[in-house]
Amino acid sequence: MAIAVKLPFSLSVIRTSYIDKNGAAIRRRAEATRFVTVPAANSLTTTPTISVKENEGVAFLFRSEDTAAKLYLPCLDAALDQRFVESDAAGDYITPSDRPFQLCGGGQEGLLVERMLFFVEAAGQRYYGNFAVQPRQLESGEWQLMQQELEEEFEGLSRVWKKGTEGRGIGGEQALPLRAFRDLERLRAQESKVFAAIRDIIEQPRYAIKTSYEKDPVQAGGRVDAKSMRSNLSRGGISHVQLIPKKRLDYDIDENRMLRMMAERILARLAGFRQYTEDAQLSGGRMREFTETVRRYRHLLNALRNMPWYPEISGRQVYAVSQAMLADNRYYILYCLHLSLERDHLGLTMREIYRLSYQKSSLLYELWCYFKLRHVLEDFATETNREESYEVGEDGGFSLRDGSRVCYENEEVRLALVYNQTLGERSADRERDPLYFATSHNGRNHNHPDLLLHIFSKKTGWYVGSIILECKYRKVRQIWAGERSSLGQLETYYKNACSDEIYGGIGKLLRTNPVCGVMALTPDTSTAPIRSDHFPLETFALRPGKENRTRHALSAHIRELIEKALKAEEVFSR
Repeated sequence: MAIAVKLPFSLSVIRTSYIDKNGAAIRRRAEATRFVTVPAANSLTTTPTISVKENEGVAFLFRSEDTAAKLYLPCLDAALDQRFVESDAAGDYITPSDRPFQLCGGGQEGLLVERMLFFVEAAGQRYYGNFAVQPRQLESGEWQLMQQELEEEFEGLSRVWKKGTEGRGIGGEQALPLRAFRDLERLRAQESKVFAAIRDIIEQPRYAIKTSYEKDPVQAGGRVDAKSMRSNLSRGGISHVQLIPKKRLDYDIDENRMLRMMAERILARLAGFRQYTEDAQLSGGRMREFTETVRRYRHLLNALRNMPWYPEISGRQVYAVSQAMLADNRYYILYCLHLSLERDHLGLTMREIYRLSYQKSSLLYELWCYFKLRHVLEDFATETNREESYEVGEDGGFSLRDGSRVCYENEEVRLALVYNQTLGERSADRERDPLYFATSHNGRNHNHPDLLLHIFSKKTGWYVGSIILECKYRKVRQIWAGERSSLGQLETYYKNACSDEIYGGIGKLLRTNPVCGVMALTPDTSTAPIRSDHFPLETFALRPGKENRTRHALSAHIRELIEKALKAEEVFSR
């Protein structure tokens, strides 16, 4: 059996679930005992060795009679106290101790949803396990469904990339694939520091100093060493020539072999981009930036290849990354870029996004709600324009750009759904962005709603109001009460809202609030809308796979608010 029965170590997991009203930490402790001794028997689909919830505080108590034992965990790079984290060729690890090792605190510093493999090395044996971070507000299946739907939406976004714009594409026409966009965006984002690293390498590459022996005339009087003396003595000491040691710079070392491999692969990837950068249909907008980026990379990498020392580097395969290379920031920067470009599978990339870009489930839920609301609006209106695009962060994570929007219309209204836009002082384009927030009401400055739905009447052309939607990854009771209550934020959104354009400017004179209603979307299991008596607020439970009833209620409420805004328009237009 591959399952380890007797372990030469003990591993306890201490979880800080929450802080009670008295400020005391509520902790739970569990022993991790499910390990296997064969790597192939360890799977991310099996029962987890360690299971915690996202955003929980996590500490480990790792003990062993073998003082040389090591606990290797992929997430140790995020540990609160790096003093106890060590590294070797196998990765980051901690050693046994009688004191708990604090991996992360609760709340903002908690772990993100994922599964990771880890192992313990003790008594000359490796013991393998898997570490599961479970979602807090959703079931695992629901969280995975949310992830899959987000992947589909982002993949759909890549297909609408046409003629250098982020507008709606035409079926069957060539588009920039998500994979290519991600790589081009990464190359562009990393350009300055990668170029600085390559230029420094060109001027001062790594090398080793090696000794070679050449035959020189004895009368030349060159310096000899022990090897030279032994060679002369072996010939009886009678010769007109002798071996002279000479120092030379050797560039054929592992770091430069890795450098050559990375440079050649990046150049090959750049060559593959020609089908997009040289495509006339994709030549506008940001594709011009990408084309220039590819040209500059190709020029600099070719300059590297033309250096006189570059041909000395052999093409011999390097199977391990040396510590010297990782310690040299110039080579390490290029190595990180190479790794990011080598991730070929979109699914793997999407899963890595959620950890590497430190995007919590709250942000993923916000994105998911945005796409769901888009589909809700499609129930009663037709999409007319799309100005949404995604961006790749420094850590490789996808997200929508702030201010992305989609426009819809039907016989009565035009609608603009805007994602994550900061509203402060009056917009320069009041017709496009007619809403702004006062910054002094009640001393609060909430001005960054998750979603905005602007409503424009087709009858008069007036802006008749907006709906504000906040995506709260928490239970309804936490929105309404407790330390994490969001009622103040939601009320401030309503009371701080201003517009000079509401009902053709007449509404401003009459101090009409431009916000028709505020909605809070939550993944709670409750499906009954909850209202507030103090301002127009409603809460809707929206969960992956279980949104049909809620979706109909949400759609009906949005249409009801639109109808009220249009009825008020009749009064102002008299």
